[in-house]
Amino acid sequence: MQEIEAIGGNADLATYLGRYLTLTGDLALAAIGPSIDQADNTRMRLFLVPGRMILRQEQIYQEDDQSPRIAAYIAYVRDVLLLAGWEKARAEDTAKNALAIERRLQKAKLTPAESVNPRAKYNPKPLTELQAEIPELDLAKLTRGGGVEPDNIVILLEPRYLPVLSEVLRERSLAEIKDYLKLRLIVRFVPYLGEAFEAPTIAINRALSGVSILPPRSERAAATAQEYLGHPLSKLYVDAFFPAEMRGRTTDMIGRIHAAFLARMQTRTWLT
Repeated sequence: MQEIEAIGGNADLATYLGRYLTLTGDLALAAIGPSIDQADNTRMRLFLVPGRMILRQEQIYQEDDQSPRIAAYIAYVRDVLLLAGWEKARAEDTAKNALAIERRLQKAKLTPAESVNPRAKYNPKPLTELQAEIPELDLAKLTRGGGVEPDNIVILLEPRYLPVLSEVLRERSLAEIKDYLKLRLIVRFVPYLGEAFEAPTIAINRALSGVSILPPRSERAAATAQEYLGHPLSKLYVDAFFPAEMRGRTTDMIGRIHAAFLARMQTRTWLT
């Protein structure tokens, strides 16, 4: 929260958004990070990715203000902020502003029909060209905020997104943007903030999916450990129960299977 409060302008904002991704694994407004190049899986490239929304079912943002699901969104944000100690008026204003911001950003994304085309989500562009689409956000600082050095070429996933984000940053006050980022940080960690925060979660789950029961906390803890510590925990298991001899036999078996499939592929003309 102190980092958000310390944001004094667009340069600070860009750096924070990059750090937010690395610290939380979440995407707020936009981020730039490395991933495998779909056109050449031997290379890593930088991708400019849009922000996620609070609601993962993003089609809900297209519903009007009378929608029960939109009302549930407003109530969820308000109640979470109230539990976090915000004053009621500020919590209600932030809920309305968050809905307005996310509606605009979601509308700028590819439609589900467009998204099925991989080429629509693969748009390599010079960083300077992308920067011209959003002068309010320093893309080099955004990249470095995530611990990566900028590259000359960045692959844009959402071709219509940056100009709309530019408008949002230009039209919204810095205070409103900072409150939105504080909201996103709180929402990101709601599952870990104690039982008091379960009531808003249950209420919005009931409104969106009809489910009004959360899994036991022990199951949620196990799922969180699997999501974020799956690799190191698996390594501990392998080290304890998978001796070197068995690893060698398994590696040999995998190599022979790989070689067999590779040999078969040379004679399967339909794969070309």
